[in-house]
Amino acid sequence: MEKAYLNTSELAERWGQCPEAIRRSVRRGLLRAVQLPGRRRLLVPMSAILELEKPFVPRFARSE
Repeated sequence: MEKAYLNTSELAERWGQCPEAIRRSVRRGLLRAVQLPGRRRLLVPMSAILELEKPFVPRFARSE
């Protein structure tokens, strides 16, 4: 079962980036994220991640 959200560390590992690069993208408005009340951790919805990855996935591998 795939997660509905990834935190910045998980997404950084998935994309081969550092967590700070992910946080910068969120601050610049390039990546959508949510922050739960009273928490510091940012959560990026899988829908936003998959939308950004879509141009980089070969057509034959897409589930459309």
